[in-house]
Amino acid sequence: NVHLPRLRRTLRVGLNWYQTSSAITKIAVQIEAGAVVANTVRAAFFVSLAGKLGKRPFLWYMRDFWLSETEPRFHQVDTLLKKIVCRSAVQVIANSHITANHLPCPNVTIVPNGINLDKFPDDADGITFRQKFGIPANAPVVGTMGRLRPWKGQHHFIEMAAKVAQAQPQAHFIIVGGSLFGVGDAYFEQLQEMAMRNNLIEKVHFTGHLSEVADPLAAMDIFVHCGAPEPFGLVNIEAMAARKPVVAFRHGALPEIVSDNQTGRLVPPYNITALADAV
Repeated sequence: NVHLPRLRRTLRVGLNWYQTSSAITKIAVQIEAGAVVANTVRAAFFVSLAGKLGKRPFLWYMRDFWLSETEPRFHQVDTLLKKIVCRSAVQVIANSHITANHLPCPNVTIVPNGINLDKFPDDADGITFRQKFGIPANAPVVGTMGRLRPWKGQHHFIEMAAKVAQAQPQAHFIIVGGSLFGVGDAYFEQLQEMAMRNNLIEKVHFTGHLSEVADPLAAMDIFVHCGAPEPFGLVNIEAMAARKPVVAFRHGALPEIVSDNQTGRLVPPYNITALADAV
């Protein structure tokens, strides 16, 4: 394995870039790779150079809107760096049309993300999961999944839950996800405070990070996606594989995934009332 160091905020950027790319080149030559492929933004910078050093075609699979996790302050820099990577690639692939629209590349092939349907058996009932969290077997359950980050929108989910609970007091709400990368903010505590402030502390269940999502999805009746625009949003097709309707904001790649009024409901972005009404 080759560690990919950060290229920002370091004086060793040039040296790190060359040394890491050379290590990737060495592996590609050793295994007689016919091509080198980058599946993440950071990897693209190293693998593009490795392709040149090792005389291997470079394929770039872009799965994000931006080269940074969030929208950059300077779009011109983001576009310039993307153009450099695009020119190095013999093929650029995007996971959705909306992702492709963020790329300054002349030809982009769309290959949506896929999942293994065998992980979502037809007979999954979610009863054991409900029992674990003290959720009655006959209670309506609404859930969401994703890392606990503000842009994933769990605070919007709790705002929605407060409105739904007024009309459906027997409903319960599941938030699946944790902070995988040890982000030292207080977002989880803020979510707990929101639940308490809205008298939902016994109705909102935080599961933490779960490596398998079939069980919590089986326990849900409706899946909600209420974060910022996503380049794809794999959790939505996982929910659909578990035969759950998806209620989401109409932005990002969601209109490419959810057929409104057929496989779910799409509502205006950040309209919490519309989100609750759809649920």
